[in-house]
Amino acid sequence: MMAALEVFDYNGWRFVTIIHEDTPIYTHGLHSFQKAAKQKGICVGQQLKVDEEDLSDGKVDKLIQRLLEAKKQGSSVVVLLTSADSTKRIITGLGRFLEASVLHSGDLVMVGLGEWSERLNVVQGLEKVALGSLIFRPEQGEVSDFATHYSHLLPESNPRNPWYEQLWRQEEMRVQMDKENASSDVPFVEYAPLQSTTNTIQAIIAVAAGIASVRNELCQLDMGLCPVMSQHPQLQQLVGEHIYSSFSPRLDQPGQKFKFTDKGYGELPIEVYNFRKISGKIFNYLKVGTYSGQYTKLANMVTYRPQGEISMDSIMSSCIEDCIRCQYSSTNHVTIPSSQDLYIAVTLGIHEPTSNPLACGPLRTSRGFQNFESLLWAVDVINSNPNILPGVDLGLIVFDTCNSREKVAMDVSNFLTEIMEDKDSLPSPRNVVGFIADGTKDEVRPLLDLTMPLGMSTVAPFVVAPEFGEPRYTHLLRM
Repeated sequence: MMAALEVFDYNGWRFVTIIHEDTPIYTHGLHSFQKAAKQKGICVGQQLKVDEEDLSDGKVDKLIQRLLEAKKQGSSVVVLLTSADSTKRIITGLGRFLEASVLHSGDLVMVGLGEWSERLNVVQGLEKVALGSLIFRPEQGEVSDFATHYSHLLPESNPRNPWYEQLWRQEEMRVQMDKENASSDVPFVEYAPLQSTTNTIQAIIAVAAGIASVRNELCQLDMGLCPVMSQHPQLQQLVGEHIYSSFSPRLDQPGQKFKFTDKGYGELPIEVYNFRKISGKIFNYLKVGTYSGQYTKLANMVTYRPQGEISMDSIMSSCIEDCIRCQYSSTNHVTIPSSQDLYIAVTLGIHEPTSNPLACGPLRTSRGFQNFESLLWAVDVINSNPNILPGVDLGLIVFDTCNSREKVAMDVSNFLTEIMEDKDSLPSPRNVVGFIADGTKDEVRPLLDLTMPLGMSTVAPFVVAPEFGEPRYTHLLRM
């Protein structure tokens, strides 16, 4: 998801439409995309659900009418979280609208995040409609030794697979019924390069690497499976931990290693492809970038207007009408992330107050703004100096109080009880080791009323009032 969102950010796309299939995997993908998009400040406008089993031409046409409505609102980018079959039906429908001149080339940019990334041939016969699309897929190499092995299999040489002869006879009968291919030299069971095949091979190698790591740890110089390992009371758990943390070789990319991320996903780079016209009637997917936590370089991406090829960054996709659902973007707080989930929370008046105690006015150009910059600078100094916090990556959560005690009470209480509307974009309060309260005593008091009962240390640089020396403020520190 982040690979696509970084490209959206690069092109200045802030408002997009999603078509997602009504299945658990694509619904989960939708929620993940929404969460990540929110953190990037990218608004998801229309979210259009489709059912692969009930996607008639009429329903596709109604779906595209919804895309036209979203286009009027400013959304030129359409994300597809759909199966290969649904994707093909949608592209076919777009072709009907292009042919009727209801749509024009370049009006919409299609972004494939679903099965399109594996079944690139969904555009076969629809190349002109799909021109300018973007596809994101895990870096995929072919395990050439397996491809050769599979291509040479015969029923008599493959007794271990009880279904192979059945499939061979089934395909043999199909080919014989097709008179055009009756004399074809192509094997009845053909090899197809699929990401799922590469993933299956990588999965078992990753498990084997975990087992090997356990064996090396427990058996050391003993050969094979030693009694210490075979009789270990928690062998399954131990192997699981080692699978999670071990590197394994990638047979599809010799010389490279595979490892699971902290969240349990395969740590494979994501490749970006732009479907383009090469020459005449020749079309192809051209690789324009690779994402491994960030892009080192993005080649020029293009799409196509009726007059010809144009740069992708000239396509606008920002909300211009009925943008109420995009108003969630908040400047109430800023998070400086910590890779180790260790945070200091800060309350600071960056904006001026207004007559509404829960709303903010213009930026407070002197003290508040400068103090915020000083926090950013200071945390950079701390994290870059091994003598201060060696090996620790410290993060910040800064709440803009707008110099309002009511806003302090609302934001901090909502944060600590995890009921903020955009709580998913915030670290957990359990990862906060303390607060800094920048402000007058009226702004600091509501914070202390929340942090003191929880035993959270709070530093208040500008509070000197005697009342804060009372025993109930044991965890308050003043400069």
